[in-house]
Amino acid sequence: MSLSPGAPSNRSSGHAGPPPGPVANLDIGAAVRAVFASIFKHPGAVLRTLFLPALLTSFLAVLQKDLPLDDPARFFALPLAVLPMTLAAVTWHRFQLLGEAPGSLPRVGRPYLAFYIWFWVVWLIVFLSVLLVTTPLSLLIAALGDSGLADAAFPIILALAFAASAAVYLRLCFVFPASALGERYGLGDSWRQTKGQTLRIFIVALMTSVPVVLVTLMVAAMLADTLGHDPAKPYGLPLSVILLFSFAQLLMVLPFISTLSVAFRQISGWVSPE
Repeated sequence: MSLSPGAPSNRSSGHAGPPPGPVANLDIGAAVRAVFASIFKHPGAVLRTLFLPALLTSFLAVLQKDLPLDDPARFFALPLAVLPMTLAAVTWHRFQLLGEAPGSLPRVGRPYLAFYIWFWVVWLIVFLSVLLVTTPLSLLIAALGDSGLADAAFPIILALAFAASAAVYLRLCFVFPASALGERYGLGDSWRQTKGQTLRIFIVALMTSVPVVLVTLMVAAMLADTLGHDPAKPYGLPLSVILLFSFAQLLMVLPFISTLSVAFRQISGWVSPE
């Protein structure tokens, strides 16, 4: 694998490192077409990629369905809840970028562990970034008390929190496809290579995710009603409905995973091994 074919080495080990910045701007139209093609032209690969993660998600949901929302066990289950998404994301990145056909059981190895670790590292950085942006404004609201200014400032804080989290996440997001490929690639590499590209990545993610999310929700709701979902009994869902919603939940994230694969390949100059 190579992130920079022919580029001079900037690593002490002698391996060629990533270029110091983006090698090309993300082509929004081409990226949107590539994301949709990767999903809709390969339904079998989608099913094989999401089947096991959906089963694991359903299993965790069944274990927690009788727990109160404030039960500490739900907090300690969070590390387990990330595992299904890790399996799906790494498998799909490798399918898109390496052409590695998804199997019924993924060959779990170092890329999955690296992706899982990066998930929590990036999550912590994003969380701290949001705190850094919103804490001063929150203190200001507290000082204003019950005045009209405090009420007006609250949506501003929410908007700033979203903007800060999205901006930081999209600057660091290339560690996910890179780790799925087993590349030596860090947060600094992602930060440099996504410079000036975050809005483009966001637009592609929005254009590809919204249609899939809307269609998936509508189909899932209709099927759930057919399978006997009773909204008055949210903790008494049939197993078939739990599995359906677990699969739908993962399917709605797939366009974003595809977006990162496509953006990583175009912007970083990564090429598949011969």
